[in-house]
Amino acid sequence: MKKIILILCLLLAGCGREKSPVQPEPVSASVSVLYDQEKTMLLPMNTSVLLTMYDPQQLDQAMPDFEALIHQLHQLFDPDHGFTSINNLYVINQHYGSEDKLLLDPLLFDALKDAIALSVLSEGSFNPTIGALSDLYQNKYSSLPIHAEDPADEDINAALACVVPYDQLDAIIQLNETDHSVIFNTYSPCEQKVKLNLGAFAKGIAAQKAYEALKHLNVPFMAACSESSQFLYAPIEINKTWTWGIREPNAKTLLAAYEQSDIAALSTSGDDQQYYYCEKHQINHHHILDPTLGRSRNMIRSVSVFSDNRADILDALTTILFNIEDAKQRITLINQIETIYEIKIGYTVVTGSQEDGYQLTMNQTAKDALAYQGDAVNAIIVED
Repeated sequence: MKKIILILCLLLAGCGREKSPVQPEPVSASVSVLYDQEKTMLLPMNTSVLLTMYDPQQLDQAMPDFEALIHQLHQLFDPDHGFTSINNLYVINQHYGSEDKLLLDPLLFDALKDAIALSVLSEGSFNPTIGALSDLYQNKYSSLPIHAEDPADEDINAALACVVPYDQLDAIIQLNETDHSVIFNTYSPCEQKVKLNLGAFAKGIAAQKAYEALKHLNVPFMAACSESSQFLYAPIEINKTWTWGIREPNAKTLLAAYEQSDIAALSTSGDDQQYYYCEKHQINHHHILDPTLGRSRNMIRSVSVFSDNRADILDALTTILFNIEDAKQRITLINQIETIYEIKIGYTVVTGSQEDGYQLTMNQTAKDALAYQGDAVNAIIVED
């Protein structure tokens, strides 16, 4: 589960600038828990999902549809729990290697199609068949400093053998556009089972779909799937500026702040919220796994991206960028995604430490939106 190193002033009084000198206080409501077919209680999208508005009455009116949407998306994207009469990720995983054709909800079909495309584009830095590998680490991470041992090398290698190479995903996850069906074929190198898991990409989809469902209300709102996947909307005529910031890892000190008008989709991945300390390697291992390596990489501390649309793509992108070391390669990939999805992306990478100082590497789009930079922070601009 992706957690945040993003500090958001979003919707707080005084954070946004509107034409009116008087700004009401924001109000928020959280999506309630849901239950699977075995009556197991589950957090929606495995996190806290909030809708925030300025008018309590508007919030009350919007919440039933918002909650129904989030529950629907959780049910579709849950890889570990079944729900009555729904062919979700869990059902697909249960039918691995069976050659059964499963008819899918268009939302899930499109999510799998996009996941495969992003895996190919990133040459495997994002991969929807990472489920078996993710499960190896599932109970090791904590938001508090803890010590744990890495999984055994043989277990990591066995799980890696079940991560389908990006150029073979189409053959294993066989999608049919005509009837929105899937056949989850056998991948012979895997001696266990290939398992689908969309991870934080699903949270980005939820933020995006919330925006699409609520923008007709024509009022400012924030839809947040945890603090890592958010969509902020305000009608153009309000002339609202959203402000958010990037904080120091493991602390609350603000390193930089950005501004964007009217609409902002945000996503952040960081190494300081879900991790464990491995004494054998004397290093913190965080929860953002490299599907090609079987472990997390420790090159950077956080990645934050923003645009005016496609929160779903941004959420997958932060995972991808976390696994790319070269800044120019990151920019090349961002440029490709901007072209394909017709969006403009601002991105910032945090490296370094409190002891040695922090460095922000950002592209020109992020630089243009920069409203504040900490005095002790070194910023490097990478050309788009």
